[in-house]
Formats: sequence, structure tokens, C-alpha cells
Amino acid sequence: MEVTIERNGTETEKIENRLWSTKEWHEAFTVQINGKRILTIYTSDNAVMKKWINEVQKLYGKKKNTFPLIVSVCVDRESKHSRKERPYEIIALCTGSHCLLYSLPDCYWNKYYNEKDVPKPLLDFLTDSKAIFVGMDIVDVSKKLEKDSMLKIKRSVDIRGICEQVLGYPMYHMKKFGLDEIAKKMLDKRMEIGRLEIDDNWIDVESRKYEINKEYVKYLTVDAFFLYEIAVKYLDITTMLVSESK
Repeated sequence: MEVTIERNGTETEKIENRLWSTKEWHEAFTVQINGKRILTIYTSDNAVMKKWINEVQKLYGKKKNTFPLIVSVCVDRESKHSRKERPYEIIALCTGSHCLLYSLPDCYWNKYYNEKDVPKPLLDFLTDSKAIFVGMDIVDVSKKLEKDSMLKIKRSVDIRGICEQVLGYPMYHMKKFGLDEIAKKMLDKRMEIGRLEIDDNWIDVESRKYEINKEYVKYLTVDAFFLYEIAVKYLDITTMLVSESK
């Protein structure tokens, strides 16, 4: 599988200087996966996140679709050494050719995190009745997001549930498969992408000009994209398996 990534004219102001700026900021990337072009945006800025969501909803509305908006979801923590009970620190959303990597507000060290800190545009999007969110272990992910960050996913489908229907394997067997193996079986594509060993975090520690490591963006985009591709390829099954949280 051929995967390339390029930065798209991101400003190179030092990260430290951004702390004193009110200017909206993001880092933009073009990720090519076997010739498929994906625009990936990374940000922790709520205004940028809101614009991305609005644009996705606007494009979906223009198409006058009779089927739901499919959005894949990946979550991660900054450090591979982070404990499992720690909140997720980044969420990736993908709608095919557009991907958002949003750095979630800190609800671990911020002991006063409350409803006022919840990114409302993201909460509204995740509870949109016109959208279906697809991911690995999505029910567990949703519960943890709600418990830690007060973010709730309303309508979701576990990617392994789709695989269970297509491949005929029982769920306990599907639990043994990671996303690489699932993509190979469901899309007939081998995910031969080098996985970074991120020791401490995903930032660009060398130059401090960029907040996020380019290689990390690459494989997180790939993961989110293939989740989306599987859900769309088997759209009838995806819509059939929708689970609504109460």
C-alpha cells in the first residue's frame, strides 16, 4: 500500500508563541492512500473544529442523500505509556476525503473540568441523528468519552459487527483481529504502513515549529480512512446495525 503525506503551507510559528495568540490555528496535511487524496486537519481550536464540522454537514446536505452521514471515529492518547484509565486526548473523524484530528480539552489534569469546558460543536455533531459513527470497540469508546469528557455518541456501529455479518465469524473470533487484519479481509487491501514508536507524545520535538508529528498524522488518517471505507462499502449492513445510546 502506497501512503504519502505532505504539509500544506502550515505556518511555522513556534508553538510557545501560539499560547499568547487569539488567532485560529491548525495544521493541514494532504495524505495520499493508493492515489486517494485526503485533506487532514489537526487542531485544538474549537473555532476550526466547528468550521470543519459545518463544512462536512454542508456538503452532506447539498447531496440530498437518503442515507445517513457516515463518519469513522478513532481515539488515542498522547503517550503510549498512558494508563488505560486516562481520558482520550485526540479524536479522529473521517468522512472519506476529509479527516479531522481534534486535540480534546484536558479533563485529566483540569480537576475543574465541567459542562462549560465541553466542546459543544463536537457534542452536537456526535449526537446528530443524521449521522452514524463507526469505529473499533465503539460502544466502549463512547462510554469512556461520556464518562471522561462529557461527549456522547448517539448512533454508532462497531466495525467488527459489520465484519461479523460479512465474513460469518462470531464476535469472539472477530475480537482477535486488529484493524490491519480487518482491512485486509474486508477491503482486500494490506495495510503495510510503518507504525511509529511514539515514546512520549506526538509533537514534533525536533523543530518545535509544528505541534503534531507528520508520521503520526499519516497512520491515524489511514486508520480512520479504512474504517470509513469499510462502513461505506457495506452501507446496508452499517445502517442495519446502528445502535442508539440512551
